[in-house]
Amino acid sequence: MRIVPLFLLALTALSPAVALAEVPERTFWAETFAGETLLDVTALSEGERASVEQMADKYPDEGKGAPRIPADEPLLLPRFRVGERYAVITAKGTYGLGIVGFAATRGASEAHLLVYLDKLPKGAGKEGLAVPEAWLPQDFRPKLTPLKAVALPKPIGAKLLAQALAGLSAEEKALLGKRKPTTGDLKAYTARMPSDIRWIVTCAKKLSLTEVFSGMIYVSATGEAVAAHAPFSVGIDHYVPRYAIDLDRDGLDELLFDSVYYEGDYRLLLKWDKGAPTVVTLTGDGA
Repeated sequence: MRIVPLFLLALTALSPAVALAEVPERTFWAETFAGETLLDVTALSEGERASVEQMADKYPDEGKGAPRIPADEPLLLPRFRVGERYAVITAKGTYGLGIVGFAATRGASEAHLLVYLDKLPKGAGKEGLAVPEAWLPQDFRPKLTPLKAVALPKPIGAKLLAQALAGLSAEEKALLGKRKPTTGDLKAYTARMPSDIRWIVTCAKKLSLTEVFSGMIYVSATGEAVAAHAPFSVGIDHYVPRYAIDLDRDGLDELLFDSVYYEGDYRLLLKWDKGAPTVVTLTGDGA
């Protein structure tokens, strides 16, 4: 899986009326699967991964889903406990849910600790960002804002593509051949971002069953690529922005996006830590 680190920027943060502490490390992705609401936790230390893999072997999925793990299992990770409460933030609102149980599975390349929560109520949506409920003030009940593509001025799109194509290696140019991307292959998104960033621009030009011309870059109002999660190039991953939310109320949106390739996908969180953009993997799997 190809993930290129973000370039650090000199950013000017906005000054909100009331800001929270930075986005907590214990931030997860919650989803509804087979009628159950759960956190699919894959961000594990080496020791935690070993424990989860041992539990997956001890309580195997025999075709009916991974069984619940007894609450007194010594391999359970101490940072999660039954009764602990999380605020799950969906596109509909914020919902307080408690941990009710655990399961463990082995994925294609990740170990998965499944942390079962109380079920999301009807009409609440089926997925959301989860943070410890105690971290979120009672008077702050945010929602995820779905991101939709907006129009990118064609001259700016053409400029970005020209620069990207000029920087390709001979091998990448050969792979492209006559299938060069056009401005119609670009998608642009806006959110509350640092003042020197106007758009997030992505591309996903399919070249073969496994390869794609893709990238995810941050672009100024004048059309300059001022940062990149992944510069435009030929590879196997492409990127899909999903949601925005100002979780810490600092005036800048955290962004949720997917990194997708032909054998799997990952959901990632982009946050701004003291003016520097940082990407955290929330969950996912691939070969």
